[in-house]
Parts: sequence; structure tokens; C-alpha cells
Amino acid sequence: MFTVGTINACGLRRKRHLLKALLTEHNISILSITETKLKFDLKMSNYNTYQRNSTLGTIRGAALLIHDSLHSTPFKLPDQFSNLECVASKVTINNIIVTIISLYHPPGETFPDNLFEFVSFNPHTILLGDFNARNIQFGDNSTNRNGQILSECLIENNLWRCPNTNPTFFSHTGMSIIDHIIITPDLIQYFEEPCFIGQTITSDHLPLLVHSNIAQPPKLPPTIITLKDFKNTDWEQFRAMILQTFPPPQNFQNTHEIDQIIEQFSTSVSETYNACTPDRTINLNQTLLPPFIVNLIKSKRRLYRLFLRNRDAAIKTEYNRLSALIRREINRFKEEKWADITSKLDFRNGKEYWRKFHILSGNRKKKIIHLKSPENDNIISEPQEIANVFKLHLSNIFITPRNPRFDANHFATVERNIANFRGINNLIELNGGNNFDTRIDAEMVAEVVHSGKNTAPGRDGLSRAVIRQLPQECFEFLSNIFNRCLELCYFPNAWKEATTILIPKPNGDPTNPDNYRPISLLNVIGKVFEKILQGRLRDFVESNNILPRFQHGFRAFHSTHDPLLQLHSELTVAINSGECVLATFLDIHKAFDQVWHAGLVQKLLNIRLPFHFVKLIDSFLTERTIRVKISNSYSEPFSPLAGIPQGSILSPLLYIIYTYDIPNPVNLNTHISLFADDTALWTTGRTTAVCSRGLQRQLDAFSAWASKWRISPNPSKTQSILFHNFKQSKSPKFKKTDVQLTLWGENLQLQDEIVYLGITFSKYHSWESDIEKVFKKIRNRANLLYALKGRIRGCNPQTLLHTYKSYIRPIATYRCLLYTTLPKRLVRRMEACERAILRSIFRLHRFYPSILVHETAKIDTIFQFMEKLQARYASRTLQGPNQDARNTLLTPGVQWGRQLCRKSKNKAPYPPARILRSLEDPSQAVLDHLEDIPLVLR
Repeated sequence: MFTVGTINACGLRRKRHLLKALLTEHNISILSITETKLKFDLKMSNYNTYQRNSTLGTIRGAALLIHDSLHSTPFKLPDQFSNLECVASKVTINNIIVTIISLYHPPGETFPDNLFEFVSFNPHTILLGDFNARNIQFGDNSTNRNGQILSECLIENNLWRCPNTNPTFFSHTGMSIIDHIIITPDLIQYFEEPCFIGQTITSDHLPLLVHSNIAQPPKLPPTIITLKDFKNTDWEQFRAMILQTFPPPQNFQNTHEIDQIIEQFSTSVSETYNACTPDRTINLNQTLLPPFIVNLIKSKRRLYRLFLRNRDAAIKTEYNRLSALIRREINRFKEEKWADITSKLDFRNGKEYWRKFHILSGNRKKKIIHLKSPENDNIISEPQEIANVFKLHLSNIFITPRNPRFDANHFATVERNIANFRGINNLIELNGGNNFDTRIDAEMVAEVVHSGKNTAPGRDGLSRAVIRQLPQECFEFLSNIFNRCLELCYFPNAWKEATTILIPKPNGDPTNPDNYRPISLLNVIGKVFEKILQGRLRDFVESNNILPRFQHGFRAFHSTHDPLLQLHSELTVAINSGECVLATFLDIHKAFDQVWHAGLVQKLLNIRLPFHFVKLIDSFLTERTIRVKISNSYSEPFSPLAGIPQGSILSPLLYIIYTYDIPNPVNLNTHISLFADDTALWTTGRTTAVCSRGLQRQLDAFSAWASKWRISPNPSKTQSILFHNFKQSKSPKFKKTDVQLTLWGENLQLQDEIVYLGITFSKYHSWESDIEKVFKKIRNRANLLYALKGRIRGCNPQTLLHTYKSYIRPIATYRCLLYTTLPKRLVRRMEACERAILRSIFRLHRFYPSILVHETAKIDTIFQFMEKLQARYASRTLQGPNQDARNTLLTPGVQWGRQLCRKSKNKAPYPPARILRSLEDPSQAVLDHLEDIPLVLR
């Protein structure tokens, strides 16, 4: 049954384990807790918590626990109730929005009769808690003032009290009924049973619970699950059976035969794997307390009941002694259990270590999804209904975008051309001699299979780890299928079937389907074929210089560091020269999800890709199917009409080809930087008016190009910012009113801060805001590290150190090229933060000498490590083919012909100069370049 209850905890700080036992014992869905006496936030697994801590310190307080199988949101009561110890929430139960109010009314204070009037005007409301109201009408043996008022309020406001005659409060003066559950008349039909008393949490109050038929109780988690034990698979038997069962080699005449043979092969491998792999049973039951602790708890409860009857001081002393003993024993038991688990963590077993780390840190916890119905805004929680809602939502996304601003004539022309191209069947006339005709051999297939990362399997359930164990004959079989697919310009349907799961976006409305990120799972064998195709397409694109030099996404020898360093360097030069920089960072609406298929095929033809390969890519894009998976429920499949496949290896490369002809900068002072769909435009000038005109010209060129190829910029999410020197902020040259930027008819507003590729840039080009976010992330992750360390013992220091270097330090080292110009005071803060973490890892005293901390840990300081990363980046860039990044490091000397701003006494150091200085053995050309840079900027 669906259970609702209330309990006066008389302080929760040391009763979490008892509260958890109460919730589990009665499978409670909604629980009101009064007198929480907390200063910190209460957290319980599988429950959403809403609480109000008293303003008087660690007394009073109220909280609500709502099971996460129910959709709940906080509800703010009117200001007239701000003085009450109460908290409220809106809960959706079977499409009924119920208001839950938890109230603690201290004795001796004026009874809040106006709250009952408020409840009477709000349908579907439950008011429950400790009212300190006694009345003989409720089954009590006496009546107090609060009880009289409560009885009158129930009559006057037509409210109903759930029947209960069991005492809920015990004292030396007797027993009483002062905890109540009040409901509005429209809920009476769901609360027909009387209340009952639940398991005590050693308070002077007992839990008051009531069953309801308003909904089914939350499903209890399974106690045992059965999985395949991959580690104990008999691979010799697996390979022998595969050779007997997999389809015989044959010459596939058409695409239908290819689909059939792929289905037979996948089924054969799957069945053979299941036959050769034993089952493994995992017991999910939580660890029970040892029997001696359970006996101590029983003794404590007996003493507590005895004390409530006679209030003997000796019994109270014994009770307190026993409570302290139980608390110590439970803490010791938990610490030993936690220490046993964490001490087994070993970073040398990388995959297993990180799997357990994410489980222990809570990063793998699955959240229950609740969505608003698109028809009537009702909350739905059934997995099948949710899957269907996501299917409808995604099918409305994966369509060719429509907008009055798009070029209709160009759309019609391209659609007509591609329709004609698809109608050509005589592929012999289209094929020519090129590297795309190279046959795929078994060795190539095996190399791709063994080099790829382990990813989640697709619909066929075959992981890459299983495919790796196939015998050589199977790789030859797959190579024959791949070659035949190349000849027929066909991508098999089985490899175009995606299973999509949804991951909630942070800080978004969880009831809105748009606030979930789809993750598509594809068949591994199809990904192997994609990887081979991607290699050939990438070689063609790079060897023919198809992509613009300022495209840094998904390319070899390119990374996010390149555009970030370029922007940082440009800003430094401009500000030192007394100039300003006006920048716009475009947001592309559904960039990958709404790629126009015909337009992409036309782009592939425009770059003179062989016709038969374009046909194959066209087959890869079209006739795909997607099924949404929620828990163990699936939606009906649907076919996307636009977009590049999510989760595909080919998709990123296809997208940057789709945007390869983006307009170049309109003048020498304007710059473009691309990282896939992250588009940054900026221009430099002596005044904001000059910058505004130059950047607007670039935006107009981009808008015309986007209109032609059905790319939808989102002006409301596009960020614009004006960078300039703080001391020149009042100069008439840098007036914000001179900036007039528009994108698709909408004005772009200037912001003080923007986020680009994960880095926060401020208008004065300082790193204050960014480093505060860095410290916050580091603190959050360091807390997980402290938990693994344990209070007394736990994970060994070397494993914790490895976790710090691979999980925490990268937050800062990602900015290593930008933090070359970090002020010394922020450098000292960063180093102090690192030392605090290292002291905790190695259990050093907080006054342990700072100069010895890194020597004890045997690692470089964070900025010494950053210098090594800078040197590695400089060396790789100077020797690599990335001309744009090399130009940023080796800026021509003409840049320094600009007159340095005289008003600024402190010049910002030039980032590339700091990076080049980190090289251990710089070439003579680098040394000469450093000599050209003004000394004040080195």
C-alpha cells in the first residue's frame, strides 16, 4: 500500500540509520519529520528532501521526504506563514497534484488557525506533523487549548483528520495523541483505513502512518540480479562453436542477402556467447548489522519504553550509555566495512578501479524520470509512456529545419539534384581509380576491432570484448561483407538501428523532454565498418585541404587548446595596445540533430568525393531507425528525417565537412574559430564603433550562408562581449552604446562574462571568475577523495594520488596554456589548494612544512606540471601540421609594430612567449622570435 506518515524525531543528527530503517520497514512514500534540529541539508538515498531549518539554531525544524518514484517540486507558502516551522511540496500522484505540508507547532505558541483556512482553499492537500494538540474527541484522555482550536478548525474549514486512537507521544505524565494527519475532503476516498503506529526511531514520539489507495507503493529494488560472468567465459569453446555455427562464406548478390547474413551472424555469435558464459548472481541486499548490535538496539528500546513510563534518572543514564555504545559500534562497523571496500581499490587495474570509484562516489546513480505529458501537462512515470513521449519529442527534432529566413530556391535546387543523383544506378560509370577502392582485408578488420575502446553494445547485445575473441575466419567473413557493401554502396540496416537512452542535463527542468541528452547505442560491428570508412574519408579531406584552417574540432593535431590560446593571445595583444575586442560566440540550434541530408550529400559532391562513396554515405544517413529505451521498456521505432547519427564514429567528420565552406573573415582584423559547432567570431579595433561595424559584416555573411544551408543560429543563446582594459572603461572610444549587433533581426546583448569551450572569459580579460569555478569543481571532487580515504583507514595513498592526478588535477591543467599569465596571488591559492589535498591523501599534519609536501608525494607542483604540458604542446605544435596553431605561437613581428598603450603601466604578459620559454631546447628560430617580443611582455 501507498504509505504516508509523520514522525517527531527529537533531533535527526544521530538517527539517520534509524530513519532509514523506518522508511525501508514500511516502504514509506511520503514522510513528514518535525523537530529535525539540523543545521545541514538532510539527504536520504531514493528520496527527495525538502526542509526548513529553524532560525533559532539547532532546535525545532521541519522536513519532508518524498520518494523519487513520485514527481515532486518545492512549494513556497505565502509570506504570512513565514514564521511557522513548516515546509511544503507539490507531489504528482496518478495525475493528481497533491500539496504536502509538514508542520511543527511548538507548545505554548499561538495556534496557526489561518493555515487551516489556507489548506481548505487548496484542493488535494495533506497537512501533517506535530500539532501539540490534544482532544478527547481524537481518543486522547484530555483536551488542551490547541486541541480545542484544532477541532474547531476542522469543522469550520471542512477538513478531515485521519482516524487514530493510538498514542503518539509518551512522557512520565502519561501518553497523548498530538501528531495528526489532516486532509481535504477530496482526498477522503483515498484514505479509508485508520492510522497505525510504525517502528520507533527512539524518540518520545512514535511514527504515525496511514495507508492510501491513491497509488501503488514504490517498487522495491531487486534483491538478486543475474548477469553473464564475462571473466569466466570459455573462449576456446566459444571459438570452436563459432566455426561450426556461423554462416558459410558466400557471394552476396544484393542488399537483402547482406541484411540476412548479418542477422544470422549476430544471432550465432550471441547464442554461442551465452552458451559458453556462466551466469553470475549478485546479491543486492544491504549489509545487515551484526547480531550483537541488533541485540543492543533491542535492549535500548526496552530501556527507552521503561524510562517513558517512570522517568527514572538511573534508567535514563543507562539508556544514554547504551545509546553512545550503539552509536560507536555502528560507526565502527560502517568504517570497517567502508575501509575493506576502499582498501581493495587499485589504480593499476584501471577499468575496474574507475567502475568502482564512480559507484562509490554516487556518480552512477540512476534517477527516475518523470515527464509532462505533451497532451495535458499531466506527469507520467510509467517507463513505456515515457519512452513514447521521448520518441515523439525526438521525431520532432530529427527533421529538416524550416524557417522563413531559409533560401527556398536553393533548397529546391539541391533537393532536385540529389534526387537525380540517387536515381543513378549504373555505378560502373561513376567509379574511378582512387584509394577508396582499396579492398578491406581481415587484418585491417582485426586491427580496428582490437584497437577500439570498449563501448556499450547495440541492439544485438554484442560488446567489443566479445568481438575481439572471434577467430580469424570470422574477420575474413566480415571483410567480405564490408567489401561487398563498398561495391553495392550499401550500409546494412542492422547497423543503422540505434537504441537511445536519455541522460538528464544539469540544472534543467527534469519534466521537460528537451532537458535530456540522447545517447545512441549502435552495433559494434557497424562501428568497425564506420571506423574504416572514417579513415578513408579523413585522409581524403586532409590531403586535399578541404577543411578551413580555423576548424579545430575532430581533427588530428588539433584540440580545444588551439582556439582558446588564439583568443587569449589576441585579447592580450589588443589590450596591451589600447584596443578593444568585440566577440560573438554563436549558439547553433540542434546543430548535429538537424543537418539537412540532401545538403550534406551535395557538400560531399562539391568536394569531389568519389560518387560511389557518396552513395555509401547517403545509404548510411537514410532509412535509419531509433528506439527509445527507458528501464526495460522500448518505444516503437521511428526514422529520423534529418541529422547525423548520434553515437556514430563518422558523424563528427561529416559535420565539419558540412560546415567546411563557412565564410572566411571579411577583413584582417576579424577572426573566426571553429570547434565543430562552437563558433567564435571576433574583431579588433581602436573603437567600439569600428569593431561593431566589422563584426556585423561578418555576422551578415554568416547569416546568408546559414540561410542557404539551413543552419539555425539561436540569437537568444548567442553570447556577445566587449573586451577592453579596465583603466580605459570610461573612455569615449569604448562606449557600449556604439555596439549595435543583430543576428537574424534580433539584437545581441553584451554580457560581462561568457563561457567558451568550458572557460569563463570576463570583459576585462581577467581569470578571477574562471578560477573560482575551478576551485569549486576541485573542492567537490576532493570531497569524494576524502570519503575514499576514510576517517581512520581506507584507500591506500598511491591510489588516492593517482585519482588526484587523473580526476582532480585535470580541471586546472586543462587551462595550462591560459594560466601562463595568472597573477601570483592566484598561483599561490592554487598551490595551497593542491598542498591541502596532498596533506589529506598522505595523512600529514596541517602544519607539515609546505616545502616538503610535494617531496613526500614525489610529484611536481601543479604549475611545474603545467610548464611540462606547455612545453609538450609547443613542441608538438611546432613540429606538427597545424598551421593555424603554429601561427599563434610564432606571431609575425609586424604584430609588435602596434604602439603599446601608454595609460597602462602594467602590461599583460604575452601567452605564446611564456609557452615558448618552457621549451627545454628551443630552436634558433624560436629564440629569435622571443627576442622580437618586447621585453615588458615576455
